[in-house]
Amino acid sequence: MENATKALLMAAVVLISVIILSLGVYLFVYFSGYAKGVNDDIRTNQIQQFNSQFLSYEGKELTVYDVITLANMAKDYNKVNEFYNDTTTGFINVNATLIDSSIGSIPAPEGETKGGSQNDISKINQDKIGEYVTDERGKQIYKLKKYHCTVTIDNDVTKMVNNIKITQ
Repeated sequence: MENATKALLMAAVVLISVIILSLGVYLFVYFSGYAKGVNDDIRTNQIQQFNSQFLSYEGKELTVYDVITLANMAKDYNKVNEFYNDTTTGFINVNATLIDSSIGSIPAPEGETKGGSQNDISKINQDKIGEYVTDERGKQIYKLKKYHCTVTIDNDVTKMVNNIKITQ
């Protein structure tokens, strides 16, 4: 009789241990799924915030100074992430009719052959910046030319801005 009591007691301890262990595994899986959801939400918000700094220029009339700002933002992002050409996933390319080469790219580090063109804003032709016009009072004023941008987002991989096209 005494052995039967001990056996029942041991079975109860094993059963309670299995229940506690199962509860622990369930809670671990539940909270890891919750944490993944929170991390996904944070990442989505970061991407939206990143994209919004470029998308805020779309649909507006831009001056050459806005174009330079866009190009510098893209160049800084590419430089920080060490992206040197548009074959790299995440690279932001700025195509503008203001200068001959792409102004969003950065040169490859010295000694490396990754390509990339110099971001040389000084090559902008003066006639692309603005021109003198006569206002309604017959006075000559300098008027900045207006540009428009089209922002493309990489919907497949990064969901981030990957191309900015500047047109007049």
